Amino acid sequence: MASDYEAISMDNIRRRGEEFDDIGALLAEQLYSDQTHFVYELLQNAQDALKRRRIKEPSHTYPKSVHFDLYPNRLEMRHYGDTFTSADVKAISDILSGTKTSDTKQIGRFGIGFKSVYAFTEVPKIHSGDEHFSITRYIRPKAVPPVPLIPGETLFIFPFNHKNKKPEETYEQIRERLADLGLRTLLFLDEIDHIVWSFEGVRAGAYIRDRKKVEEDIWRISLLGEEGDKTSEEHWLVFQRYIVVQDTTVELAFKLGQDEKTKKEFIQPIEQSMLCAYFETGIETRLKFLIQGHYHTTPSRDNIKTDDDYNLELISETSRLLIDTLQKMKAMNMLSIKTLEAMPINEDHFPEKSIFRPFYESFLQAMKTMPFLPTANGKYITADEAKLARGSDLINLLSDEDLEALFGSEKNFYWLSEEITRDKTPALREYLMSELDIDEIDPEKFARVIHEDFLKEQPDEWFVKFYEFLSGQPALLSSPRIYSRKGILRTKPIIRTEQNTLMTPFGDDDLPQVFLPGLTESSFPIVKRKIAADEKAIGFLRGLGITEPEIFDEVMKFVLPKYCDGENVSDKNHIEDIQKIYQALDIPNSEKKK
Repeated sequence: MASDYEAISMDNIRRRGEEFDDIGALLAEQLYSDQTHFVYELLQNAQDALKRRRIKEPSHTYPKSVHFDLYPNRLEMRHYGDTFTSADVKAISDILSGTKTSDTKQIGRFGIGFKSVYAFTEVPKIHSGDEHFSITRYIRPKAVPPVPLIPGETLFIFPFNHKNKKPEETYEQIRERLADLGLRTLLFLDEIDHIVWSFEGVRAGAYIRDRKKVEEDIWRISLLGEEGDKTSEEHWLVFQRYIVVQDTTVELAFKLGQDEKTKKEFIQPIEQSMLCAYFETGIETRLKFLIQGHYHTTPSRDNIKTDDDYNLELISETSRLLIDTLQKMKAMNMLSIKTLEAMPINEDHFPEKSIFRPFYESFLQAMKTMPFLPTANGKYITADEAKLARGSDLINLLSDEDLEALFGSEKNFYWLSEEITRDKTPALREYLMSELDIDEIDPEKFARVIHEDFLKEQPDEWFVKFYEFLSGQPALLSSPRIYSRKGILRTKPIIRTEQNTLMTPFGDDDLPQVFLPGLTESSFPIVKRKIAADEKAIGFLRGLGITEPEIFDEVMKFVLPKYCDGENVSDKNHIEDIQKIYQALDIPNSEKKK
């Protein structure tokens, strides 16, 4: 049964006054700087109506969709939420009065959101259930002839009859707004899965949402946009927390990217993050993800009250949700370097007086105490267990056990992921070093701590990798005759000999003390043949200036002195010595040495 529109109208006039036009115009045209903001108000009303219908009729199958149909002389909007009651008629035709004030879970609370349509229309019409009425002069409902409706449908008709607006201008403004709503309009509207708009009876575009539950309080949301032949797509991971005291939820939304090669999804930092109160407000959070809650906003919904205790508590709860979210991401194998890059790591973005400061502080405390840092071998560790490597070569050379041997005392150390570099992740690297005091190991620091006991424990294969690493670090073995200072490793025992001893490559006179294996046996210290057999290892040694020993040096230093000193020489050694003398004498163009 339809409401008594005349009685409602008379009551509004009695309470608001006969001349309401000036106040109504002020609300419609000055409350909202964007004259097409009404689209979001209508979507909010649809969200609430759909939610009420779901609660009343849990098994209903009405479409979770909103349709906008734009014509040169009007805009029509349809949804399938809870149909109008007499209370709704009273609320929509009054000011500063609404049916939602007692339910903080619903978006519209002020009772003035719908008034934004008066920026372009003077007599809106509503058809819903048994109610068929128009509203004149902002507060005066009046019966109109019914129109055919699909069961469960609510229809709004907004004629372009504003006395100060040309219909063609209104048409173009609304057309632009509908085409530019943005995919994320649907992200937090959990009761709406489709927004469809058409121009003059021809479908022009749509936003479609697919919402799937991953686990308790975690949702994967896919957003698809269609506009003519163009399509757009975004995927999000949304984490929720219910707050008992406020009887509401707060949410974090992380955009998902996908690796082109592995097809694995990862958290993708976003460039601009506006605070969301179901829709984006005008407040930049400086975060790399979206935060959403049922904040107390200004009447135009483009800002929130920053001194409001309720709002501050929502912010605080959301910052705590962030830490719980990191725990869940770790369990889901999604806590990666990309994820950390999306975190609040730049203190300059969150000064002391910023309402978003709790995000910076909560994350910093968590990083100091909880195992959230990905290592090179797939583990997660705390900051005091971490070492950064200047270059992946060090990670490949030194195992976790090696780090413990070189740097450990009462705790073990692990390499952080090699994805953290000065070039690729500068902000994260700086955060880890300056805020978490994580030590970065570069080749020079490694060279200073390396010692003989450590080297003795390494297998021959490690020395091959070691020499390959050193081939890219010439400064560590630089000669004082060429450079301003002697390389750190030039006089450290880093050469393994055939006898499994360790020797320094050069003596105090800066001449080589060890040689490469030659064709014959030598009495000089020789680099272990197994190591020298590697092409890269011997390339490094030759580049260092280490060569095979000369046969003349062998004869003069080790052969002739034995006979001059009258040593007992076995027949076998005697034959070997004669062969060495013969080789030396047989070398052409060496008369002076002969």
